[in-house]
Amino acid sequence: MTKHIMAFLAACSISLPGVAAPDLSQALAGAWRGTLQYRDYSNDRQVTLPTTVTFSGPASALRGDYVYDDGPGKTVRASERWSLAPDGSTLTMDGSPARVTTWRAGPDADVTLEVEGTAEENKQAVAMRTLLNRTGVQLTITRLTQLPGQPWLTRHVYRFVKDK
Repeated sequence: MTKHIMAFLAACSISLPGVAAPDLSQALAGAWRGTLQYRDYSNDRQVTLPTTVTFSGPASALRGDYVYDDGPGKTVRASERWSLAPDGSTLTMDGSPARVTTWRAGPDADVTLEVEGTAEENKQAVAMRTLLNRTGVQLTITRLTQLPGQPWLTRHVYRFVKDK
């Protein structure tokens, strides 16, 4: 009976706590191009920058190397490190752990990952949610933040297409 339930859950792409997570590095590996859209806190406007990222390394030490085109002659580079616990329960992003609340994997490295934790924004502690969705050659990473007693706000959204 348990074997049938596990097969059904796997077919539905539902994860169970304590069950090893799919390989996040496999879903993200390689070069991606697209945009970063973020909220500029100085004037509360949305800004969109052409962006590329290359993900490399294992899920326990995944590295994202970003390049932002911030206008003529202004290129900004940044790196981010993610570490997914072997059981898929925690994603540590640049040293800050976040609890995995959703983890689904489908065919062809499709994946949905949602995490919740805390972060600092404008020198204030905030609740944070990161939503990652890869479907085919499309990848979206959205960061939401919330001050105590306030609604959730979209901090930034990356929209990428897989480079060939």
